[in-house]
Amino acid sequence: MTPVRIGEKIANLLRLAKSDNVNEAAMAAARAQRLMDKYKIEVALESLADDDFPDEDIINCQDPIERLNQRCMWKTLLADSIGTANQCNVYTQGGDIKIVGRPTDINVVRYLYAYLVREVNRLCDRDCKGCGRTFRNNFRLGAHSALKKKLSQQKEDTIADARQRATGVPDSRALVRVDQALAKIEQRKKDVETWMKKNMRMGTASASRSNYNRDAYEAGQRAGGSIQITRARGSLGSGKQEN
Repeated sequence: MTPVRIGEKIANLLRLAKSDNVNEAAMAAARAQRLMDKYKIEVALESLADDDFPDEDIINCQDPIERLNQRCMWKTLLADSIGTANQCNVYTQGGDIKIVGRPTDINVVRYLYAYLVREVNRLCDRDCKGCGRTFRNNFRLGAHSALKKKLSQQKEDTIADARQRATGVPDSRALVRVDQALAKIEQRKKDVETWMKKNMRMGTASASRSNYNRDAYEAGQRAGGSIQITRARGSLGSGKQEN
């Protein structure tokens, strides 16, 4: 399967995410990440036998993931977690959240970011009625913490599934090749970091300060844990546009 073909599949899932059928939309978000993870393993396995196996060029995408009037910590952290799961690097420039990586990976980050931002805002509107800005901000930070753990768990599950399938075939070297393929995927992220050091001048961002509310943070963690990534059954909510 080519990057163009995988892009078409992701585009189809994106159309489902815009559907009025909320169950299909939520399931689409789950399938998008799993589809990309499996695709990357398949491509890495194919490339083991060919040192000149084609890959997409790394780019500094000029179209931000989101344009914000001011920095928003929870959105930046969320974009970074999704980017890491897809071998991309996220950075901020002014109020913009920008991304470096391969085009196919960048598209997946955009899709999941848009979906998860809508879900976090929906849950925040549901659970934080009458609460102030500090409570709402900490709620969203807690939700990100839970989502980051889910993304990490999904990666572990995908790796475990690939290794288990390799142990079930007669080829004694199948598991070795899977491990080599997984190492190549990890190298993709390192290649992005190397590209950025070579081609970009990145300053040190100043830390964003906000008040802390433990109750709000823990409520956000619980709510974030309810967002289905690996087996999505929840609904897509529009929510208000709020940083």
